[in-house]
Amino acid sequence: MLVYVNLSFASEQIEPLNLTQQDFEPLNCADANTPQDCPEDDNKTLIITTRKIPFGGLKPTTQATSNVDITKHFKVAATLTELVEGIPGVAENSQPGLYQVISIRGVSRQRILSFVDGVRLSSERRAGVAASFIDPLLLENITVIRGPVSTYYGSGAIGGVTQLQLNNHEGSSATSGYKNLGNQQFQAFHWGDDSAHASMVRRQANDSRDINSNRLNTHFEQTAGYFSKTWQLENSQIDSWIFSSDGNDIGRSNNRFPNRIVNVPEEKHTIFKTSMTSLNNWSVDFYAHDQSMTTTTLRPDESLSTVINKSLDVGSSWQLAWEQDEQSNLLGLDFYSRNNVDTKEQTVDFLNSQTSNKHTLNNGRSDELALFYTYHKQIADYRFQLGGRYTVEKAEQFGASSKINNALTGFTGVAFDLSEQLEINLNIGNAFRFASLTERFFSGTTARGNVTGNPNLSAERALTYDLGFNWQASQQKLKASIFLTSFDDYIERVEITEDSLTFINIQQGTIKGLEAEYNWIINEHLDLSGIATVIEGKNSQNQPLSDIPSDRISLTLNYQNDRWQARLRLQHRRSKNDPGGGEVSTRSANILAGNISYQVNSSWNLRFYADNLLDDTYVSSSDDLSTLAAGRHFGFVINWQSD
Repeated sequence: MLVYVNLSFASEQIEPLNLTQQDFEPLNCADANTPQDCPEDDNKTLIITTRKIPFGGLKPTTQATSNVDITKHFKVAATLTELVEGIPGVAENSQPGLYQVISIRGVSRQRILSFVDGVRLSSERRAGVAASFIDPLLLENITVIRGPVSTYYGSGAIGGVTQLQLNNHEGSSATSGYKNLGNQQFQAFHWGDDSAHASMVRRQANDSRDINSNRLNTHFEQTAGYFSKTWQLENSQIDSWIFSSDGNDIGRSNNRFPNRIVNVPEEKHTIFKTSMTSLNNWSVDFYAHDQSMTTTTLRPDESLSTVINKSLDVGSSWQLAWEQDEQSNLLGLDFYSRNNVDTKEQTVDFLNSQTSNKHTLNNGRSDELALFYTYHKQIADYRFQLGGRYTVEKAEQFGASSKINNALTGFTGVAFDLSEQLEINLNIGNAFRFASLTERFFSGTTARGNVTGNPNLSAERALTYDLGFNWQASQQKLKASIFLTSFDDYIERVEITEDSLTFINIQQGTIKGLEAEYNWIINEHLDLSGIATVIEGKNSQNQPLSDIPSDRISLTLNYQNDRWQARLRLQHRRSKNDPGGGEVSTRSANILAGNISYQVNSSWNLRFYADNLLDDTYVSSSDDLSTLAAGRHFGFVINWQSD
């Protein structure tokens, strides 16, 4: 049996490795939708179709990795946030809507790295990268990496890493669906063979309503697609793809609407990547990401501000991997550069009939060069891993002196099998984040006042400890992790005089928490799973930190036979009465969601989904600008695929 493991980095094929079921599960089944998605089979052949990971073909010492199969997710999701919310340690953050981001283990914003098939995504948004321009229907799966091993990925991986993999299934398929929130509708088309693939998705929605029937600024129209091509050479493989996204008339929802109306009239992205892989030896890749976004803020009868952001990001990676005697090694060199990062602002003052123009970020640029190495060894019942990364960064803006920073990070871990059923593991690693170009060089007006960047900001730093255990019997599996993250020099925006703000390294503190997952295969048709997350964060003055989600626990019951599949999930969110800065207290909530799908024949599938069936009143995050969530709502999907 061949199993294709999608580690969500790049389309690179590596020579097959013969692994056991025990070796396979941590890579692909860490968070399968149901235990049946990972059937028992002791003779699997693993083909890694993506960029090499630090573990090579060996079982990792960490278990803090979760995989979401898009095709089997129980929601009719319009955003990436909807897909990953519910993974242990992962929750929504910031204001809801298309641009909502996530927190991982209580860390959010630019302290989480995001990749799409190996392309690193960046944004000057203080809320962080939303990746909203990548429609969920273009993806095959999402991998979320939490904990110390995220050090492997470089600046910004303090909380963790999200890796998005584009859909590369062979054959033809078409999908159409509807969601009654804003009368949202979407259509997708896919075609592929063993060497090429093409996909396109169009999605459109009007304004929706919250549970109290208040209008939400959530309208949007977006079209996205990509084409990929693979060439097989004698001893290597070349993979190339190009992606394009065009968003128009996108509403940004917050509770100031309609007294303050924020829209994105236009958002465009173009990504190109090519990579070359020598089978099970070395790989090299190059990519470029051109993006632009126009944002308008209307204060009726007062002013209209228009902000235009543009940038061109380029990156390259070279890696060499080798394995021998139950050990794996990976040596690599990464380069990442943000170029022509430019922000222009125009404000029309209706009261005084004046127009002003500002160049708030003038052709900023940052270059990162990193050398990394990882080592993984199996000795009897013990597994060891370690890795290190040295990064040098240069940041500059037109007319300002450049700044050079560097950081040395590393991680190590050990896992021990106490028995055939029980494993214990311990992982430790430090992480960092260089200040963004906005935090260093921005100078302009925001909704909260006049902001001036600080070019002398130091890198944020964090140290994470992760203790976990993994128990599994023939029909049950339980995983749990206790983690502790201490950090220094978090970059915060502070007021220096009335209506005047800047950025400084000020925040210190600790985040600690518990994650747990349970799966029970009741019989061949029925299974039950549960997830629990508890997180607490305090700064050095014992005050609550921002971005810490409410504690939550969920139970999911899944039924399936040859043609039918039904799923019901109940999630309880505790109240949050200790909000951080820029947050408000939130009440507890019980959110019941479910879906049912029917496989009509080998080509046609129908799926119906409903959310908030209990019609509970809640907000998705404690952000002080967050709106109430929608009440009971539903959606359906019709899918056709060639035989």
